Amino acid sequence: MFLADLSKLEQNTFLSLARNMVAADAIVTPEEEDLLNDLHYEIGQDTIIEPICKDIAELCTAVSNRKSQAKMLLELASIAHVDGEYEERERELLRTIAANWDIEHYSVIRAEDWGKNRIALIADAAHIMHDITTK
Repeated sequence: MFLADLSKLEQNTFLSLARNMVAADAIVTPEEEDLLNDLHYEIGQDTIIEPICKDIAELCTAVSNRKSQAKMLLELASIAHVDGEYEERERELLRTIAANWDIEHYSVIRAEDWGKNRIALIADAAHIMHDITTK
């Protein structure tokens, strides 16, 4: 949704953060893989890359633009909710990333809520489209 606005470096950094988010709970679900594939498609990458770095603090230093940080936080919150299970390790990772970017706690909670709502709306849209196209 927001990734096209990021620089190439920021996009690659985001994909690394996203891959870490997906792996945070040690279970990679089909929904998470599908979303990762969609994110790669959105930024024009055909292949899925492995994280360029697992050091979250180091990844976070690559993104200093506040608007880019906000966009990434919202996208990462969506990834954390896509499988319907917002696990503690995912919550901790999202909050660690936000802390590295000096994002206030209230904004993180709002991003978490937005991510959950976004995933629910996407699922609702899929049901509506199914209902319309199968009649």
